[in-house]
Amino acid sequence: TVSGRCTYYKIKNTIFARAHASRVERRSSSMGKGKMVWNNSSRMTLESDNDSIETGTWICEMALWSEWYHTGMLVSDTSLDVIAMDAEKFCEVCSQHSGLTTVILQKLAILSVAHLEEVQREGGTVSDIGFGPVIWNQLWYRAQQFRDRELKDILGSG
Repeated sequence: TVSGRCTYYKIKNTIFARAHASRVERRSSSMGKGKMVWNNSSRMTLESDNDSIETGTWICEMALWSEWYHTGMLVSDTSLDVIAMDAEKFCEVCSQHSGLTTVILQKLAILSVAHLEEVQREGGTVSDIGFGPVIWNQLWYRAQQFRDRELKDILGSG
């Protein structure tokens, strides 16, 4: 199984700072009642420069698919619990299984890295906060389409 760790943070605790490697604890979300604040710098600045992150928001999703270094600073705005998923374990578990889900996850990895590269090419901001559910749903749908095309080719019906 994929392991995770729950960590409690008091108000104004630093969860991570810019450029820290995020290889082992690569995806996290706040649970219960709590808020985090993210800033695209190495220290917290004016309140207006900070992005408030509500409960349930996933952080550092790209670290599941590639080596990830934090692009800003994440601080607890209230006391909260953060769950960190061990991405190495996630990759290990995925590699032990085969089937359609694994094929989709492989495609999703490729598409998510390609999307991040496109954002960078277009001068967009790369963020620890991630793409959001709309983009992830689009990438998931495209991954399924690629899988379906491959199945048709394999089965000779396309």
